[in-house]
Amino acid sequence: MLPAPPAVEQFQVGNQMVLHGMPVRITGYIAQGNVQTLRDWYRGHVQGPLVENQVGRKLVLGQRQGAYFLTVELEAMVGTTSADYTKVLVATMQTGQSVHENRQPALLRDWLSRLPPQTQLVSELSDRDPGKDALHLTAMNRYGVDYNEAHVTRELERQGLRLQARHEASNGTERSLLFSGKSQEAALVLLRLEDGRSSIVLNLIAYSSRE
Repeated sequence: MLPAPPAVEQFQVGNQMVLHGMPVRITGYIAQGNVQTLRDWYRGHVQGPLVENQVGRKLVLGQRQGAYFLTVELEAMVGTTSADYTKVLVATMQTGQSVHENRQPALLRDWLSRLPPQTQLVSELSDRDPGKDALHLTAMNRYGVDYNEAHVTRELERQGLRLQARHEASNGTERSLLFSGKSQEAALVLLRLEDGRSSIVLNLIAYSSRE
């Protein structure tokens, strides 16, 4: 397992989480020091090589330990008073232990087949807490924002959700939509990128005990 950094604050992320079909436990920290300092700290405290990847503003370190794959995600805290603090997410994923989708509510299942054709799934993270199940997914394709909005909205309406609010940026490249239905909610963010691709970020919540 990976050691915890010297932290100002520790927080738990979710309860029973599933990433790409695998059970995962995630613990978060607010640590003093910049990203470079925390990277050096982990390299000095973890035995064996660490794989390193830069993903946007985040630096991700990874290592396989037996049946587990461990990652550390480092991201600088924003704001003038937080320049010397880093948000740290430590994830432990048990490989080879798939969680079956049929345990999920219908709203959260089979989204890879529901997205527009030729869409690439970037990440899929589900979380089960008492009284609710949630799914967060990010995907990319080369369709326009209009097409992606119409397609995903149609899929959500098939699940009984209806549009409640819609906001569009003045330049037309970003939209956010909120949906709700009986015991379920969805938030959709669509973004047109400079390289011509489009991103789809979808958050879904299904409640099991809401009246």
